[in-house]
Amino acid sequence: MNNQDNAIKGVLKQQLIVDSESGPYKTIQEAIDKAEPNTVIKIAPGLYSSNIVINKPGLRLEPKEKVGDIIIVVSSKPTILVDLRKDERCTLIGLKMSHSGTSEEVEELEKLIEGQEMAKHLFGSHEDGGGGLEQNPDEEFVSKVPIEPSMNCVVLLNGGKLFMEDCLIALNFIVKSFKGILPGIAVNQGAEALFIRCEIKGTSSKNQDAKTIGILVKLGDLIIKDSKVHNHTYGGILIQQAVTNKNVRVINSKIIQNKKVGIHVVGSDAIPQIEQCRIENNEGPGIKVGIGNRAKIFGNEIKTNVIGIEVLSADPQIFNNKIDKNFTDGILTKVFEQLRCDGKIKSNQTISGNKENGIHCTGQNNYTRIDSNTFIGYNKKAGIKADTEARISIHKNKISKNLGQGVLLVETASAVIEKNEITDNIKANIALGGANSVDTFIVENKILGGRCEGIFLIECGKCWIFRNQIAENNDGIVCITAVPIISGNVIQKNKIDLKLVRIIQMIMMGQDYLQEIKVMEKLQTMLQSPMRQSQLLKGETLLQNQQYKKIKQLEILEFLRIMIVQYNERIIILFKLLFAIQKGRLYFLKKPHFNLYGAKTQFFNSFSKRNKLTDIELLIQQQ
Repeated sequence: MNNQDNAIKGVLKQQLIVDSESGPYKTIQEAIDKAEPNTVIKIAPGLYSSNIVINKPGLRLEPKEKVGDIIIVVSSKPTILVDLRKDERCTLIGLKMSHSGTSEEVEELEKLIEGQEMAKHLFGSHEDGGGGLEQNPDEEFVSKVPIEPSMNCVVLLNGGKLFMEDCLIALNFIVKSFKGILPGIAVNQGAEALFIRCEIKGTSSKNQDAKTIGILVKLGDLIIKDSKVHNHTYGGILIQQAVTNKNVRVINSKIIQNKKVGIHVVGSDAIPQIEQCRIENNEGPGIKVGIGNRAKIFGNEIKTNVIGIEVLSADPQIFNNKIDKNFTDGILTKVFEQLRCDGKIKSNQTISGNKENGIHCTGQNNYTRIDSNTFIGYNKKAGIKADTEARISIHKNKISKNLGQGVLLVETASAVIEKNEITDNIKANIALGGANSVDTFIVENKILGGRCEGIFLIECGKCWIFRNQIAENNDGIVCITAVPIISGNVIQKNKIDLKLVRIIQMIMMGQDYLQEIKVMEKLQTMLQSPMRQSQLLKGETLLQNQQYKKIKQLEILEFLRIMIVQYNERIIILFKLLFAIQKGRLYFLKKPHFNLYGAKTQFFNSFSKRNKLTDIELLIQQQ
């Protein structure tokens, strides 16, 4: 009987009632001070304005009644400070917490802001399209914002474990005179937080200039699930993670309408997970991955941000997302001070409708891998763009219907482009070139239906084009000042007769021309009438011959413009040909009495017998 009495007595001790009007405890802190470990503190609806410190393990704060709000508001220091030992835990359920900010200018954080535009240093000025200052922006912010027991925030987890469920944190009542940074939740080093069905709300008023952060994590663990973080002026969720922080996950949550950044993760070799979230309408990157970080980003909807995902010299895995309608690039991977960038972009459902490029890779030591993405399309510029010495791989993607190029390699960039379906892009399906552009492989792709060129090359160095299917484009392959190696491709049903490309390739490779001359003979017999003079006028061909008077215009098809190639380590002019094709007829658009077959035969003979550059140049000048 004594044991039963003790058990009942123990249960009774574990429950305390807080009621600001009728007691027995008027304040929450009074109940905490009287409570023993593992006590349940039931709180009546009402407004509470005292700071709360939880320093006893196992406490559980929850509503006393199902109806009515428990609102806790303070003006300085943390609204709730949780300061426990490593393995100790507390629970908050169904509370509404806020902070008004103090009007006293005592914040140490002010010193970090005075005299500088911190946001531009840390995140970049996205309002004017700038990329921010290229210092080390990722480590600075979290390290310079101290998490201290006296800081202004709503919930400060200084130590131990915090479980929070069905809570609201609101930062939309901050006084205008407050100039510090005010996080909704701050998680300090070594602490562990679990939030389920919580809302962390920032400043909804456009006139309010408070510097709020939704969640700030400094070397702690965080799991947030089924929650919403929105309307914060200095970022939604900012995480500095160490390798030892094994549980950093943002799951099935909404990260929307934050300024500067939606989610920012930093920490070399750390592996945060961002999964099944809606990340929308952030005035900056939806997700920013800092130097050396190995974030796993999968199953998210990332849209209408300034940038969908920004990767800075990091190695994230970006899988199975929908990255659509962002205001610049869908995904931007870039390099900081030549530190290697190794992101893997794989099996995403859509990367589409972005105002600039679907994927943009830039910088030396950028080795981004783009693999098996279901649809990269409807982007206003290129589906995939690489520049500034990036060396990327593009494998088994479907790249279609972009308003620019399907794949664009600019200047010094190069890529291995293999086994992709690159179709129906408004500009070239694949375009590359520029100074020092070398070592690009285009292998076993389906390059179909382009309104311009299937492959367009200009002033590029070594390039291998092997075993591709190039069909139904306006032009199959166009080379300008370029010497690619072309072999084993199926080039058919383009609007230009692409067999001529093969003839020129034979010339550049120094092979036997006899078989190719026979091809020219067959082409000559295919002409149904002698070639007539025609001229170019505003993008149209007006035929001067009366026999074709009824044909008002022909679509101008630029078949091939190879002006300069490198042969025997010298730059020589080979030829410039411009053709238009209409109903099986081939018209030469250069001079009225230029016999294509005769000139080509003479060229072949001169080149093959004497192989002197001066003879070739002289021949072309004569023609």
